[in-house]
Amino acid sequence: MTIRAGAEKLKPKTVKAVIEHVTQLLPVDDRENFASLSKFYLKVLSSVLEHDAHIEHLEEADWLSTVDYCLQGIEQYSSDSAGETIPSSRTFPSVIAATSFSAQNSSTKLSVRLSDGNSPNSVTRRNSEELLQCLLYLISASNAPILERADDILHGIMHFLESHGSFVSPIHRVAFSAINHMLSATSTDKTSLSQALALRLVPIISHLWSSKILPKDGMLNSIKDEMLITILLLRLHMERVATHGESFEHKLEDLEAALRMEYTKHRDQLQLDDLDMSTLIGESTEKTSIPIGMLRLRTHASQGAERNWAILAALSILDGLLHVNEKALLSHAGDNDGEIDSSKHPRKRRRIARRFDGLLERITSQDLEESVVALQTLLFLLPGSKLPQQDLDEVLERLALYIVDRRHGVGSWAMLCIAR
Repeated sequence: MTIRAGAEKLKPKTVKAVIEHVTQLLPVDDRENFASLSKFYLKVLSSVLEHDAHIEHLEEADWLSTVDYCLQGIEQYSSDSAGETIPSSRTFPSVIAATSFSAQNSSTKLSVRLSDGNSPNSVTRRNSEELLQCLLYLISASNAPILERADDILHGIMHFLESHGSFVSPIHRVAFSAINHMLSATSTDKTSLSQALALRLVPIISHLWSSKILPKDGMLNSIKDEMLITILLLRLHMERVATHGESFEHKLEDLEAALRMEYTKHRDQLQLDDLDMSTLIGESTEKTSIPIGMLRLRTHASQGAERNWAILAALSILDGLLHVNEKALLSHAGDNDGEIDSSKHPRKRRRIARRFDGLLERITSQDLEESVVALQTLLFLLPGSKLPQQDLDEVLERLALYIVDRRHGVGSWAMLCIAR
């Protein structure tokens, strides 16, 4: 209670002393005090770290040591819940190395002797969630040396996600927020790491997206917002993986289906009133984070409209990734049109040329929502599709049939697609 009341006014030396006290006292080897104190001491650590200024004033060695402390606790819980066996000597680099936490340097090591769930030394689910929250605070600081521990941090967060079962809970928002912070900081420096992360994250997002196990829709929406950001940040990395691995295509299909089916059931999908048409007369769209041609969201659009916009952007990205290899084949076919052996690829040219057949077929669905979602997705895809003139003429010809569709909104969305 004292720390929580005065955490904002603590001086750097006091902050360092509090962190040192917590990280040195909790990891006892005799398994006597950890469980009884951790509930309160981890709250103390979280109360101090939630203030960015305190983290920004930490020395790098202190930051690294605190991060390692959090990661070891998260990994211990993940390993306990999975029934794995970890050697008791396993530690993270900076926990063993000398740091500026001068008193009892070696004692910053968490005990990792495995035990059953009732052991007083077992890292509980709640403790691991508190440690993940502390980790998010640590990596959110503007001057945090994230690259020093990028691999360990992302590995620890993924361990956390994979060990927390299949039900969505508020802590998933913290986990994906941490991942997004890491991706923003490392995507250009750790490309192979981001690609490996995409392979593990896509199935997790697919499963969590359809979950409704939450007391409030608001919390579920906030988790989905973070997952959408993850998809957008991983876009180029997923494209790289998709061009070299066929097995990844099935994961992308599952994710695309999960997003599309859930969005189709929305009572309030993206509306025409949510779009700003003023950009059609030359207003700049450079500040629009997810533009579709010259269109953008209306200024001060509702949070629901922003979420729908992001979902459609994600659907267009995933649809493009599912056809990325076909796009490469089409480019090759255009360069060597006369050299293709039709006996070896009798149907290849037809399949490639009809890039949007799947979306156009869904527009004909008797389900109004499904038709509108297909048109909205096509609206996002057309500006960057770069179709050959013949194929584009065919798409426009088929879209023209829906201008007179009397179903609510279908004709208007069809005209917008043609205008793109």
